[in-house]
Amino acid sequence: ELEELLKEFERSLNVHKKNMTGAKVALNKKLDGRKIEDRTLKLKLHAILNKYKITPQQYHGGDLIGNHIKKFMEHAEMICADVYDFLQEIPVNSRRNYISDEDLKSRMDKFQDLLILADCMYSFCRKECGTMTHADLVLAGDIITKFSSLWRSSGMSVTPKAHTIEKHLLPFLRRFRGLGNHDEEFI
Repeated sequence: ELEELLKEFERSLNVHKKNMTGAKVALNKKLDGRKIEDRTLKLKLHAILNKYKITPQQYHGGDLIGNHIKKFMEHAEMICADVYDFLQEIPVNSRRNYISDEDLKSRMDKFQDLLILADCMYSFCRKECGTMTHADLVLAGDIITKFSSLWRSSGMSVTPKAHTIEKHLLPFLRRFRGLGNHDEEFI
């Protein structure tokens, strides 16, 4: 009887795999069939990033990594202004949820502030182990609190890294009085 159940489960699994494969093929055909005009948003955003010598890495799903993130944070104000100017050119009725120019500006300002705070926080926390004073820890706590509050109010999901910053960074800073060259896995 157990063998019979196992065979039925395998048959059902194979049907689901075939359905999933068919759905993937259909989606890829639809995506491949898009006109270049449908991709202009992504292309223009990439052009803005390229202007600052920032290249999304294809082998990381198009994400920014390492030095490109640092460049993004360092040039946050200019990049966000460029992105805002570009997005503002899109008619309101063509934007997702019909976002107004004012709301667009507010969101871009919030994102820019988040990047600047992140750059400040990362730079500040990289002090050599044992070198942070009590005043440094108070300032670090303020920066982390502002970053966390802004992140949560931005509407973005709270990722594991955001959680690590919000809940674990300050206790580690208090314990080690600076993180020096440790990476996030250390935390």
